[in-house]
Amino acid sequence: MKTSTMHANSFFRPAHLRSAGMAALLMAAAALAHAAPGFTVQARDQQLVKVGMTQEQVRAALGTPARSLQFQGLHTTTWTYQRPEAEIVFDVDFGNDGKVIATGERQVQLD
Repeated sequence: MKTSTMHANSFFRPAHLRSAGMAALLMAAAALAHAAPGFTVQARDQQLVKVGMTQEQVRAALGTPARSLQFQGLHTTTWTYQRPEAEIVFDVDFGNDGKVIATGERQVQLD
């Protein structure tokens, strides 16, 4: 009888470990999602972006943005790039034609 009881306990143990592992995996994924996935840009890189550039030209100059936000009512898109200074980001605003209409830096509050 002891062997069947031990066998039953060993059957449930991996499932318990799997759920704990999944929880750890989900927490790690959430932490990565919170981190900026795009390229970090320097102040000198920001000067490469000019009004009228296409999204393809900006991506070629700066790389993949950390975030891309689309504003439906305004028909605009904003790409955000992280600066080396953790509290500063560089935004590139595109009009509805996909061309740069404005750029700017802003400070963000760190958690």
